Amino acid sequence: MSSSLEDKLKERTAELSRLKAQLRQEIEARQRAQKGLSGINNLLRTVIEMADSAPVMIWMSGLDKRFTYFNQFWLDFTGRTMEQERGYGWAEQGVHPLDFQGCLETYTTAFDARRRFQMEYRLRRHDEEERWLLSTGMPRFLADGSFAGYIGSCVDITERKEAEKVLRSINTDLEQQVEERTAALVAANSDLQRRNVLHILLLELSNQFINLSADQVDQGINQALQTIAEFTLSARSCLFQLSADGATFSCTHSWDSHKVASGLPENQNLPVDYFCWSLSQLRQFEAIQVPCLANLPPEAERLKAGLERSSVKSFLLIPLISGKQLFGILGFYTVQAKKVWTEDEIALLKIAADIFVNALNRKHGEQLINRANAELAIRVQELNQANAQLDRSNKELELFAYVASHDLQEPLRKISSFTKLLAEDYQGHLDAEADEYITYIIDGAVRMQNQIDDLLTYSRVSSDELRKEPTELGAVVAQVLEGLSATIEENKAVLAASSLPTVQANPREMAHLLQNLISNGIKFHGEAPPQIQIEAQLQTDQWLISVRDNGIGINPKFAERIFGIFQRLHSRAEYAGTGIGLAICRKIVERHGGRIWVESELGQGAIFYFTLPWE
Repeated sequence: MSSSLEDKLKERTAELSRLKAQLRQEIEARQRAQKGLSGINNLLRTVIEMADSAPVMIWMSGLDKRFTYFNQFWLDFTGRTMEQERGYGWAEQGVHPLDFQGCLETYTTAFDARRRFQMEYRLRRHDEEERWLLSTGMPRFLADGSFAGYIGSCVDITERKEAEKVLRSINTDLEQQVEERTAALVAANSDLQRRNVLHILLLELSNQFINLSADQVDQGINQALQTIAEFTLSARSCLFQLSADGATFSCTHSWDSHKVASGLPENQNLPVDYFCWSLSQLRQFEAIQVPCLANLPPEAERLKAGLERSSVKSFLLIPLISGKQLFGILGFYTVQAKKVWTEDEIALLKIAADIFVNALNRKHGEQLINRANAELAIRVQELNQANAQLDRSNKELELFAYVASHDLQEPLRKISSFTKLLAEDYQGHLDAEADEYITYIIDGAVRMQNQIDDLLTYSRVSSDELRKEPTELGAVVAQVLEGLSATIEENKAVLAASSLPTVQANPREMAHLLQNLISNGIKFHGEAPPQIQIEAQLQTDQWLISVRDNGIGINPKFAERIFGIFQRLHSRAEYAGTGIGLAICRKIVERHGGRIWVESELGQGAIFYFTLPWE
């Protein structure tokens, strides 16, 4: 027995030793865990500090599944305090009622399984707006592997949810459209082939109408109406055009296979009231199909009666559109059976309607062009005849002016010479009245001589050959000023010229032109001494020359008249002259390919402009 007790004592001693060693190991492990936990707590505090500054919503929960922490971004989002959010306060106060139960079930199920989870729910923001969040949670484990709770983050996905909603709606619509389209394609495979053939037919029609002349359009439309009607199993097709005043319709093109025309509006100039039941839709460019005449409204009773007499079962009206306005109506009618035109058929028939409208517009345009060309040809012929007559008249007039003025020179010189001799020998020996008559004769002879000289100059400008050469306008102005030096000095005139160009012109005619303009500027001065400025400006393809003065000015209504021959605005007693100078200026400028005009107001001086080609 003592041996048995001794054995048991040894066993107990050994067991105690093992327990002691095991206890020591456990104590050491706990000490190590405590150190690790301290490090984890330090790390956790660091993570929490970082979480508060993170731009995402972060939360943590403990072993009891209750939520213990929310970062500052979360609190700012909800507008609530940490105390209000802890536990399940965040869910009870903020989660949408419809999401609340599912949200907690997802969380607790994942929590019990210690697995990662994701869920979406609506959370009320501080401004009371419900925002969609994507919440992701992961289990937390200590260094020794023991479970410590969950940590997670939330991202606002409201915009994504709205986009997904729109996308789902689009996908649903697309799926529905695909299903409907698939069903339609399966149910109407033969119709698809017919539509393809119709499409090809319309392409051929389009190419055909492109090559049709205006006088072939009507026949082309009638043939096309027959082809399309036969292909669409229509007994009749017709085209109505709206009058220019929009008051009546007229059937201008048609095709008929079953003599239904007796009941259809074949008449011309039908009042628009005939289509009053459909006009509003047609004006909105909508096609109207009536699969059964019973569907017609009461306002269409007149049309319905006519169609029934002709055994029409159904019909389709396509609006003809030109420039966003209702141009007319394209109609198709069935007799033997009712028909429902598909959207694809209507779309293709609208293309046919566009082809017809373009062809009719082109026909109308070509007719207008042809009429305009014919009228233009007549006008051109008349104009050419008038120009030829005018040229002959001008040449005859110029020849007459030259010959007349030339032939008048000698008699005029004799009158002037003998009158001067008479004055020298007898003036003072006769009575005063005779002396006055002699003075009138001399003055008249001088004026006539000046007029003849200017008339000869005007005639030569028109008849002489224009010989151009490089001409320095600055040198021409200097020559003119030298010739006018006495007049300039007498009137105390001040003249200035900017840098003037060298142009291709006749030097003699340029001198005559500038002398006339400068002389007029000096002659028609006001109380102040004359001031004349000559300038030049290069434009795109021409030189613009201006001669500005400070004289008495010109009434704008006479701005064109003054360039006519023998046109004067003042009496000879006021200002000397023949009234030909500016007419000569215009003739010179026009001969050089330019034009001349004046800008002026009474009392404000005048600016004479003329252009010369830049060569």
